Amino acid sequence: MSSPFFSVLVGIAPFVPFFVILLFLIMRRQKPCPDCGEPLSPFLSPFKKTWRHWVEGGYICLKCGCDVDSDGRKVPAGTAPRLRSVVTGIVMLTLVGVPAVLLLLFLLHR
Repeated sequence: MSSPFFSVLVGIAPFVPFFVILLFLIMRRQKPCPDCGEPLSPFLSPFKKTWRHWVEGGYICLKCGCDVDSDGRKVPAGTAPRLRSVVTGIVMLTLVGVPAVLLLLFLLHR
């Protein structure tokens, strides 16, 4: 009889190449800071993210604190997300949420 740890490893194994390739692509597309030229970290602490970062993405330079959008352009502090990004997020959540609620109602009705 196999151990549960071995079963988990076997279940996760097919996803390892996907995550390795994803990490490689994330690290490869690092952009320089427009102010100091330091490479921007692709990872940002959730405690440092602003509302704009959560909606549109972007970076904060760890060296100088410059706020940068996902294309590598400097963004003034306090800039709100673009309306297009907010609407896109709402539409995506609706496209996922409505079928999920309908499926839940269907399963509960049975």
